[in-house]
Amino acid sequence: MADLIYDLRPGSSGFDFTQPNEFLDGCAIYNSCFGVSGSCGTGELGGFQNNIGTKHLSFGTFNSTLFVQNRTAQFLLNTTSMEYMIIDLITGDDFNGGERPNNSNEGLKIKCVTGGDTSTSQLVAGGSGYGPYPGVEGGPGWITRQVNIPAANRGQFLWQLFMTANSPEFQGSGGVFANNQNAGDRYAISRLRIYGTVPTTITYFRANDDSPDTMIDPGAPVTLSWNTKLGQFDGATSGSINQGIGNISPIGNGSITLNPGPTTETTYTLTVQGPTGQLTSQVTVEMDVPDSDPDLFTFDSVQNAETSTVYTSNTVTITGLETSVTLQASNGASTSKNGGSFSTSNKTINNNDTVRVRMTSSSNFNTLKTTTVQVGSASATWNITTKSEPAQIPNNFDFNDVTDAGLNTTITSNQVTITGITQAVPVTAPTNGFESSVNGGTFSTAAKTITNGQTLRLRYQTTGNTGETATTQITVGGGASVDWNVTNQGTADTDPNYFFFDDEDNAAANTLITSEPVAITGINVPTQVTASNGAQIRVGSGSWVNGNTGTTITNGQNLRVRITSSADPGGVVETDVTVGGLTDTFTVTTTTANDTTPDPFYFANRDNQAPNTYIESNVIVLQGITSPSNVSVTGGEFAKNDGSGWSGWAATGQVNNGDQFKVRVLTGGLATTSNLSVTIS
Repeated sequence: MADLIYDLRPGSSGFDFTQPNEFLDGCAIYNSCFGVSGSCGTGELGGFQNNIGTKHLSFGTFNSTLFVQNRTAQFLLNTTSMEYMIIDLITGDDFNGGERPNNSNEGLKIKCVTGGDTSTSQLVAGGSGYGPYPGVEGGPGWITRQVNIPAANRGQFLWQLFMTANSPEFQGSGGVFANNQNAGDRYAISRLRIYGTVPTTITYFRANDDSPDTMIDPGAPVTLSWNTKLGQFDGATSGSINQGIGNISPIGNGSITLNPGPTTETTYTLTVQGPTGQLTSQVTVEMDVPDSDPDLFTFDSVQNAETSTVYTSNTVTITGLETSVTLQASNGASTSKNGGSFSTSNKTINNNDTVRVRMTSSSNFNTLKTTTVQVGSASATWNITTKSEPAQIPNNFDFNDVTDAGLNTTITSNQVTITGITQAVPVTAPTNGFESSVNGGTFSTAAKTITNGQTLRLRYQTTGNTGETATTQITVGGGASVDWNVTNQGTADTDPNYFFFDDEDNAAANTLITSEPVAITGINVPTQVTASNGAQIRVGSGSWVNGNTGTTITNGQNLRVRITSSADPGGVVETDVTVGGLTDTFTVTTTTANDTTPDPFYFANRDNQAPNTYIESNVIVLQGITSPSNVSVTGGEFAKNDGSGWSGWAATGQVNNGDQFKVRVLTGGLATTSNLSVTIS
């Protein structure tokens, strides 16, 4: 037979709602007979009269602003070994302090919401949706309803009591109808009793009232406390704590003080036996140990140091300490604290102390010497590296040999960077007429001086002999001699790569016109260049020469040509420029701008014309002029049509390209000839 484990009542500490004694989503904990008006237990605006205790949990309120469609109250409950619950409830009936919940689906339900089966709710009481109106359960008094606890919902879970309502029932001033109708559908519960078997329980196990861990100074007293009760019932029959403590007493609710406490982090485990088996709970006591680990610190390394020389490091500030620590340095280095004297002895360092290190560099060149500086649990190294030994022998370098070099051409070597020397060293004069340049300086055949990191280049002017090889030797400092070979092309090539001159259009009339320079490539020997039609040619920055006579050009040189333009507007003058076996034509076209001379035109003679009569010529169209032209007629007159109709007759005027043009003359007497002449521009 199940025992009564919980006897929970609204407003008491045992009825642990998530918001005790507050309005809970349309619910409220009221005193007995709380209402808006009327006597206790009478009228829908009066309050419910409690059956036990002084408070009840009301679903449905007397304030329309707090109305919610689904009215909910939640409470945490350990149902580990519980079987069922009995709920004391009352249902409003319009006369006992509440309105009838008589609309569809206005019911009071309960379900588990955090574990097991959370989708199924159980009906506690219902309105017309669960029975014929006005069959409201409860009548004028309090009733009980039993709700079974499914096996899936047995544990430490959150439970929910809730009422569903389809629509608000508050209207008018003050939240109610003027005639006090429909004040609000209401349910209320006054007690919740849970029946089952008392489960094995550890309500809490903690140290210094902290759970699951606490912090103490090493050895400080620590109090372990426990509670194994479930309400009024004992949830354990025996219990013990490890770490040498042993059995606990009293079992239900007790404590023990350890003095001195632990000096290292320690985890204590409470093990209890109870009605439903064994349970354990742990609490950890941690140590509040002063921080002896300083923040990161570094010393700046010394490079290129002199040998056997005393060096002092930069100053570092030690931070992050909560206690004193020891300073020491290895490899014979001495230390200084807070600007004090240097010594090799250990020192005591506190937070924000400053530290410097002093050490003598190695007696050998290019040698690293290191000291490790230890501050508490942290360390940093300080390095001193001596400079390299002075040297006159450079690292290996080489000049790339050149083959198929152009004839009579200046050839420049690749650039090399001299490294590995520690002082200025001589560079010998190159042999065989070669030249040298140091660090971008002037090329010459003279000896030079060079330092580490500077550059060196050679150059040579080839001869006109095909297949010839020239060699030079050069020496830097104490290093070995280095050769450079330049070999000429094996055969003569006088056929250049394709070249062309950009033609000149709209050139001034009767003017010497010069082309843009054209680079001649693809030849390896001096090659003949000529120009026709009286043109002149120029190679590089040389003098202008007669194109018919010609001159020679070498690979890579620029070539220009010039010729006098035509005196006629739109006239064309050409010259053929020949280099070796390739020819290109340079064309100069004179501009037609301001051309006032028309193309040729004529008027047909007229015979057998009437005497003393104006006779008109045939109509011509003027072509070939680019600017307005003056017209003068002797012995007659002219007229023009520029597209807007014929003008009047006149002896002088102006015409434009495309104008229609005609003349007239007055005939003489019988058997006479009349002549007319026209001048345009």
